[in-house]
Amino acid sequence: MSRFGIVVSDRVAASALPVVGAIGGATVNVIFMNHFQQVAQGHFTVRRLEREYGAATVRLHYAELERASQDHK
Repeated sequence: MSRFGIVVSDRVAASALPVVGAIGGATVNVIFMNHFQQVAQGHFTVRRLEREYGAATVRLHYAELERASQDHK
């Protein structure tokens, strides 16, 4: 009887492995998708500001913000 239990538990574990892999893969995909959506949102926000105010003005303000954040560290 104990040998039967080992075979059954091995089979259950082996059949659950693809499901665990799919869940792990989906989780990684969601993490990457969220990251790249945030990056894209920032990129297109900067592009919109550059069209509205000019690239030089946006770069100047970005440099000022970067300097201010360095001063607070």
